[in-house]
Amino acid sequence: MKTYQKFFLSFFVLIFLLQLFYWLFANNAEPIVMGMPFSLFFIVCTVILEFVGLIALYQIDKKQN
Repeated sequence: MKTYQKFFLSFFVLIFLLQLFYWLFANNAEPIVMGMPFSLFFIVCTVILEFVGLIALYQIDKKQN
């Protein structure tokens, strides 16, 4: 397994675990961020982070092949 593949695998596993256990630290609706409760804002941020990671992985993999 290549180095960048190990990095992205650990990156996406971390994002998956953050989405799975977000209720442990983002379980309140009180801080409103950009018009959304914090829990919803946290999920949106993790989805955007995952999307950016997938684009980066696609670009790196395209250069390798």
